[in-house]
Amino acid sequence: MPAEGGHLDDTADLHLADHVAAAVCDAIAARLWTTTDPAALDRYLRLLRLVWAGETTPLTGRELDAFAAEAAGRGVLRLAPHLTEATFPPGLARPLLALTVGLAPHLPPSTTVAVAGDPAVHIVLTPDGPGAAWPSALTAAFGATCDTGPVAYALKVARAAGWRPQLLLGAGSGPPPLLLAASS
Repeated sequence: MPAEGGHLDDTADLHLADHVAAAVCDAIAARLWTTTDPAALDRYLRLLRLVWAGETTPLTGRELDAFAAEAAGRGVLRLAPHLTEATFPPGLARPLLALTVGLAPHLPPSTTVAVAGDPAVHIVLTPDGPGAAWPSALTAAFGATCDTGPVAYALKVARAAGWRPQLLLGAGSGPPPLLLAASS
């Protein structure tokens, strides 16, 4: 992340900044060509501010779900019923949206991500559906093979906001759940 004084202090930070800038430019350009509704464009620009610029607004589960669907171009999150009206603090809503933006293009079309837990303590994300699996970008972001790109950015945002992302390997059959636990 930027060093004291706001200067990028290493190559990885510069690559990450390049990925973020490219993602924002691509997203805005794509919407400008396809959206004629000013309210829809305003919602999309707010989504970009939430994900990439760190807008600090808590979101209800319903709002989080709507923004995630907007980001993915389809309903990708499946919130547990008690989370629909729950409040997600900005420090949790932002990494969840950033993960959605980073992962959605790489999920099989029939895959959704089940979201469970308590937004004050921990959230568990699990891919669900036929052929469900986490994209390789997620596992690479946890390893030493990738420290740039949207998924790595989302994990850095989560850590900076006080959440500990962790893949729960060996938690059963199927893809491992992704835990975002509040730092104590």
